[in-house]
Amino acid sequence: MFIFLSDWQAGKADGDGVEGFVKRLMNRIDLIADRINELKKLGRVINKIVVVGLGDMVEGCEGHYASQTFTVQLNRRQQVRLVRRLIVTLLIKIAKLADEIEVYAVPGNHGENRKDGRAYTTRGDNDDVSVFEMAAEIFAANPQAYGHINFFIPEDELYAIAKAPGGRNGGFVHGHVTAGGADPQKKVRDWW
Repeated sequence: MFIFLSDWQAGKADGDGVEGFVKRLMNRIDLIADRINELKKLGRVINKIVVVGLGDMVEGCEGHYASQTFTVQLNRRQQVRLVRRLIVTLLIKIAKLADEIEVYAVPGNHGENRKDGRAYTTRGDNDDVSVFEMAAEIFAANPQAYGHINFFIPEDELYAIAKAPGGRNGGFVHGHVTAGGADPQKKVRDWW
């Protein structure tokens, strides 16, 4: 079972803002657990869950568009705290639903530390991966209950490689690594 987490951009004021975002996500977390239990009742074997953070988990506060600084409801620290707590909530909810849980994360552009519209540190200095690193430390504190949850977090790479069920490899990356042209498929092919 794969669970993909992407482009939350937590902290934005868009639509119904942070409160609406949290409400919807908490509902989705319950629906994920319900779906896994439903599949098991139907006789499907789910012994491994793969959770992938695909980037842009936080909104960032500056450097992506002109009004960003004025349209976020949460500062950077608050965004990171909220996302970390939501990831931990999800993992606690599904922890007893599989024998093995693998968690992967890749950096997105909104998680970059930016100044004057440009990332100014290393690729790995990214809030989109640091929130998963924080979650990993939380779960590592209780190996008896959560020792079956394993985290795979890149240091400075822009991608993650997972050994998927059945022995196939899966690769994950955020879309900002591709560039040039209006055709998304061509961008990915050219990058690859």
